[in-house]
Amino acid sequence: MPPAGELRVRDVTHSTLKMNWDAAPGAVLKYIITYTPDEGEAKELEVGGGVTSKALDNLISQTEYVLAVTPIYDDGAGNPMLNTAITGTVTQPM
Repeated sequence: MPPAGELRVRDVTHSTLKMNWDAAPGAVLKYIITYTPDEGEAKELEVGGGVTSKALDNLISQTEYVLAVTPIYDDGAGNPMLNTAITGTVTQPM
């Protein structure tokens, strides 16, 4: 399988982030998004094959997350796109 493309992360806050990725080559049925905090259980989301962005919420503040987006084809999984992000600190209201 060819490399799927690049996974980009933006707008990271203490509990949310937005990610977008290059559309994988071929007829993608769906993408599996996996996000794993540095100390904790991996979580998975599934989006349709035409989707190339997703916002994650309810994240833990000041935590590094390993992110993976894996295209799924008729004959199995393609190569994942990988990235990491660190959530910020909770800001107190003035």
